[in-house]
Amino acid sequence: MGKTQDALKKLQIVNERIKTSHKIVVEQRYLNRLVKRLSQSVNGVKNLPNLQTVQALFNKARNIYLNGDGYLTSRERRNLPFILANASDEPGMVEFIFRQIDLQKFSVFKRAVFVYFQTYGDEQLTVKLRGYLLDAIDKDPRKNNISYLYNHAELICPMGPQKMAEHFKNGVKQYFDTISLPMVLQHSRFVHWSLIRYFQKVSDDLSHKMETLCIVYKDEADKIIIPQIAESLILSVNQSGNQDYRDSLLNILHHEMGDPRYSHQQTKWSQVGENAKTIFISWLKRGDLDLFFGIIDRTMRSDLNYQVNAKQMWHDRKVFWEKYLGKMYYTKVVLAPEAAGIARREYWNKILDYGKLDSSNKNQSLFVFSIEKYVFVEPSYNGTLRIWHLDNSPVPLDSALKNHYPINYSDDIVHNYNEVEAFVHSGNWQSRVSWWIRTHC
Repeated sequence: MGKTQDALKKLQIVNERIKTSHKIVVEQRYLNRLVKRLSQSVNGVKNLPNLQTVQALFNKARNIYLNGDGYLTSRERRNLPFILANASDEPGMVEFIFRQIDLQKFSVFKRAVFVYFQTYGDEQLTVKLRGYLLDAIDKDPRKNNISYLYNHAELICPMGPQKMAEHFKNGVKQYFDTISLPMVLQHSRFVHWSLIRYFQKVSDDLSHKMETLCIVYKDEADKIIIPQIAESLILSVNQSGNQDYRDSLLNILHHEMGDPRYSHQQTKWSQVGENAKTIFISWLKRGDLDLFFGIIDRTMRSDLNYQVNAKQMWHDRKVFWEKYLGKMYYTKVVLAPEAAGIARREYWNKILDYGKLDSSNKNQSLFVFSIEKYVFVEPSYNGTLRIWHLDNSPVPLDSALKNHYPINYSDDIVHNYNEVEAFVHSGNWQSRVSWWIRTHC
């Protein structure tokens, strides 16, 4: 009896240990191996060939097509769909390959569907491959058993991307889960076309489109479509008047596409219409002006000599320059160390680019902008408004300032004798500046 009780106690201890959670450590190499194996299995399509294998198969098939030399094994015939894109440049070779492909075999059919999703948009190949796939489904409806070809293969019809885009209104990831779309196809060209259709053509709540944009932006494989969806988002956000959406879109597009005013970044903006670009530039200008005067207000409030009339002075100056925002083209903010620290801490979600200023006043800030062929530098505190010809600008304008060396306030601004005019902020300075702008600009 004693032995039995001892055995029961041991079993109880073992049972408690089993119920207790244990931290399991898996070496990275095993995780990598698992990811690789999972990525090679696409809804039953196992052992996807690598690029070297595809290239070797293409070379062999091309030699057979041109010279009639050699033959293809059953495994090679099964993988023929993967070389269709390569064969498009060789006249007649696509048709030759299709004659070698037996889409009635389920393993071949699944590979052809995979290729259709990955190469979507190649108009000639897409149309031909779609026809062969639909014909195979008509002959054997059981091929619809592929999970993501539900509802009579609606995704393979000519309006496939539009049909997928409509489902994105309920959530992109949710839709992929619903139809069990393989992970490797969730970043395919077909999905990218569908996402573009969603942003451009599908009527949906703007808040949901902004959420979807954030999902796209966070994925390295998907963010390549951002230049193609930028215009529709800019116009929608501008129409909404939502400040938070504007700031979020401003940050994302500036990070991915840069500043459309810069000549070296205009290629990224080539798919965006002039109206949308003008709106985006107006956001950039407004952001720079608000940042400059916001930092002034913040630094002056920390100053023991801050007075109410000083606040009114800067308010009036901001109102004055706001009248010229539409006339401005380039805008820059240049900050000394203390002012830059405030910008990073308190305006981190609004600051896109700023220049570094070497000044005896660590709170010094500059608002630099161009109107027509002139550059204006408006300093904070007791500085003088100075004007230069655009060709002699003391501050680089056609590129990001973060890539330039600090600007020395004394040497580059105050003692830069290429200036064409200067105005001290006293008396009726605003009237005098307005007259000068009307006369010269």
